[in-house]
Amino acid sequence: MTAEGASAVATIIQTVAVISGLIFVSVQLRDSRRIAKGAAYQGWLDTILQFFMALAQTEGLSELYWRGRRDIKALDDTEMSQFFYLCVTYFTLLENLYIQFDQGLIPKRVFLSWENSLIADMSSPGFVEYWRLEAGQYNSVFRAFVDRLLLEQVGKGEKNVSAFWPLVYGSSPPP
Repeated sequence: MTAEGASAVATIIQTVAVISGLIFVSVQLRDSRRIAKGAAYQGWLDTILQFFMALAQTEGLSELYWRGRRDIKALDDTEMSQFFYLCVTYFTLLENLYIQFDQGLIPKRVFLSWENSLIADMSSPGFVEYWRLEAGQYNSVFRAFVDRLLLEQVGKGEKNVSAFWPLVYGSSPPP
């Protein structure tokens, strides 16, 4: 074999090695991204489960939470504060999940179950009233998302949401 032939063989071997290395790195990056997505959702899930466990385990708190959801006006000042702190926690957790979803860290099929849960929650008069008063405290992208869900509920004739819309936005919901 000539020097030229040996050089050509070495070049081919180097090219194959570089391509193999690039393929290996891309597979590793894909796997790392998948693991990071799973870890992000698992961390969020652990936090929301702690929230619901605290509701379940703290005497009187779950009852206050459900009473506030049904009729916020029936709460006294202390209970109203407690209910609002519970709502802040819950909506902040949902805002975090939405941002992770928006950034591609949470798959749509996983996010949809929480979206459906939020839709059901936003038919509760207490949550609607909380959102009316506190929506401005949340990220504008999350606010737009929740407002879109509310508009969809108005379109379906949801009374609590229909009554809420003019209070927040100063006009009737768009047709």
